[in-house]
Amino acid sequence: MRFVAFFALAALLTAHAWLYLPFVVDDALISMRYAERLVAGHGLTWTDGERVEGYSNLLWVLLLAGWRALGGDLVLGGRVLGLLCSLLALAAVVTWPVRPSAERPVAHWLPGAFVAASGPIAVWSVGGLEQSLLIALLVWALWLLARPARGPRDEWAAGALLGLLCWTRPDGPSFAVASAAAVGWAAWRQGGRGRVRDSVLRVLLPPALLVATQLAFRRLYYHDWLPNTAYVKIGLTLERVEVGLVYVGYGLVFMLPLLLLAGAAAWACWRRNERRDVTALVLASLFTWCAYVVAVGGDVLPAWRQLVPVAPLGALLVANGRACWEAPRSREAWLATQLVALLAFLPLQLLDPQNRGAAKQDREWDAKRIAAPLVRAFAADPPLIAVDAAGSLPFWTGFPSLDMLGLADRFIARHRPKDFGKGIRGHELGNGRYVLGRQPDIVSFGAPPGSLVGVFRGGIELQSQPEFLRDYVPVLLRARVDPPLIAPLWFRFDSPRVGVASIEGGGALPAYLLQDEFHRVGAGMPVALTEWSDADQALVLRMAPGSTVLRRGLSLRPGAWEAEPSLAGAPVASGLVVEVAEASGAPLSGGPPPLRFSVPGGGGITLRLSVRGDTDVVLSEVVLTQRGQ
Repeated sequence: MRFVAFFALAALLTAHAWLYLPFVVDDALISMRYAERLVAGHGLTWTDGERVEGYSNLLWVLLLAGWRALGGDLVLGGRVLGLLCSLLALAAVVTWPVRPSAERPVAHWLPGAFVAASGPIAVWSVGGLEQSLLIALLVWALWLLARPARGPRDEWAAGALLGLLCWTRPDGPSFAVASAAAVGWAAWRQGGRGRVRDSVLRVLLPPALLVATQLAFRRLYYHDWLPNTAYVKIGLTLERVEVGLVYVGYGLVFMLPLLLLAGAAAWACWRRNERRDVTALVLASLFTWCAYVVAVGGDVLPAWRQLVPVAPLGALLVANGRACWEAPRSREAWLATQLVALLAFLPLQLLDPQNRGAAKQDREWDAKRIAAPLVRAFAADPPLIAVDAAGSLPFWTGFPSLDMLGLADRFIARHRPKDFGKGIRGHELGNGRYVLGRQPDIVSFGAPPGSLVGVFRGGIELQSQPEFLRDYVPVLLRARVDPPLIAPLWFRFDSPRVGVASIEGGGALPAYLLQDEFHRVGAGMPVALTEWSDADQALVLRMAPGSTVLRRGLSLRPGAWEAEPSLAGAPVASGLVVEVAEASGAPLSGGPPPLRFSVPGGGGITLRLSVRGDTDVVLSEVVLTQRGQ
């Protein structure tokens, strides 16, 4: 009957997770980028150059890499592996090793129903991160330690699973310590220091060995004792604790029916001295994890990511409580109480704004659409792209990248400001001067699809630099779809990859470097309005009737010149007027293209294009050719 219950609940959990598609989180794309580069032969790296451990889920990255090596799509792989791990955790709850006499079959599926109905578990089954793997390893380790006839083999196996959990997350050792403490306490109650020593050793030795192995690898490969993420996220301050208390308290409110039921089961087992050791084992993990989440300040990702273990641990306490009600009347009352709690739990999960927000989050898919024209335009000579969101654009483009929040950048991670630990976890770091010194070709502020102005510390500092406003062109990439998608980016004008390294002797000026005279950003700087066509993913500039675009400060050699706007090498349609003026504003020449003009010695010129006709004009570049001295 347990198998019937499992398959029914597995179908329910799968359908529940389906509700949150196409959700995938930006942080998951960071892990997938590491997996992609590992399979491609670039090692466990996020970008070219210095190796930085910007992931915090080694085992998950390796599993994704295995999936990719078999030819699978990484996003699909994250979903498939996540759902499989959630189903494994569900199987452990349904088959929890407690067998009271004369129990009804419904007793097998009611605790598992809380797992299938849990919004955080459903969301993170498809979200692409390692939470499902974490709960699968944890619950099965506890399953082995909760067996009534537990032996040394069970303890070794549980220790191995807890060791793999330590590779799944750097905070995994907290579960290993909590489990070992509970097992040691149970062994002490049953007699003998030697038994305590042996049980604790069997549970703790595998995690210790695996942690030591990873530590040695980290030191040899990344030249550090801590993952880069620890420098970015861990700030033990009172402000973090206050935020963590709010996070845990608010998150547990939506799990209150399950927690009350679990508390009642734990109290009954403790009062009746029925499977008290198992109750302590589960409670040790639950309380240790909640205390840890409070200490680190909760989380910024949706659907209570850091509270995913709460539901399965609560369900284990409920399953364990079956041993406390043998009499028919009390057993019936317990089953009825579980049904009432489940009916109250399910709507809370569906109405939880954190879970509902995940279902509406599709910005990572917007980033994929933005990446397509960038790859088409620049894949031959990939540019360096600086981002706040270290997953989306770096993963979808595959370009060399610079993480302005420091998660995958050693310098930024190790230069923490004095007020570190008082801001948004994982979003406090930044160094505008350092980023400017790296001379990225493209800069993207904020979360996809991006922002024209700096959002976090590094972006704000970067945009305050006069050199940045001088050397970078703000560009709005637009897709002509419904609803429209607009992606603000900054392109370095003198970049040999996305700009014009030198145009003194002539060359092609990309149309996306021309700026609309009437749309301004930052310190009064005009912004370019560039779009791409979904048909061919080409970057083009569409000018409406009456619009004007320009480029100031073009440095051309003295002599005779010709300006020819074009679309993929072909002349543009009529209706376009080209004007050239000196830096002082004095006109040099004007008329329909191709425009011939003369450049006097010294100073830059201003190139202006206007649409005088009644139809749109589309162009990809302006070719400047010197015709003589």
